[in-house]
Amino acid sequence: MRELGVKSRVARRFTPTTTQADPTKSPAPNALDRDFAAEQLNRKWVADITYLPTHAGLAYLAVVVDLFSRKVVGWALSD
Repeated sequence: MRELGVKSRVARRFTPTTTQADPTKSPAPNALDRDFAAEQLNRKWVADITYLPTHAGLAYLAVVVDLFSRKVVGWALSD
């Protein structure tokens, strides 16, 4: 490839801009402090948001997981 001057295209990583942080506000305290072990059901829940590119634009998937059972306790999909 080098001899022929051919280069591959590298896709850039997708990083959506959703909100701008307010510099006057302090971040929320880290309640879990990286301790993801739960001793009882419904004591520790974690959430994540995933951006899904579609033909119509971005779709947002929000999921809440119980750390004790590792089961999804709630989710929502929005555009």
